[in-house]
Amino acid sequence: MSYSILIKPEAERDLQNAYLFYEEQRIGLGLEFLFATEAEIKRIQKNPLYFQKKHREIRRTFTKRFPFGIFFFIDNSVIIILGIIHTKMDESTWKNRQSI
Repeated sequence: MSYSILIKPEAERDLQNAYLFYEEQRIGLGLEFLFATEAEIKRIQKNPLYFQKKHREIRRTFTKRFPFGIFFFIDNSVIIILGIIHTKMDESTWKNRQSI
């Protein structure tokens, strides 16, 4: 089955905020974060059922090198990304975004 990706606006903001944070640390580090996140999203797209359910139908995976979890669920042939959240953040951050 072929899956498409939908990134919720909240997850886009997560991505943007993390990018800006890493760019402040070192020029180019934000771009490395984006590449790592994109690679993990491609992994999700190839086989979303591979990833463990964290809560109800919400699944999670982690980016390589950066301490961020990608939270998503599957709706028919669409993978909906709810959040891209630092592992130290409160779980209510992504739980409040559930729309299923």
